[in-house]
Amino acid sequence: MLKRRDWLRKAQKRLIHKHDRGIVDFMKISYHFFR
Repeated sequence: MLKRRDWLRKAQKRLIHKHDRGIVDFMKISYHFFR
């Protein structure tokens, strides 16, 4: 779980650096739905 969370955080940071906020929001929403 912790490793997965760290990976998600790293992925989100990478997406933010790419200025793909829309994808980040989509990942967050899908993560909440598939929790």
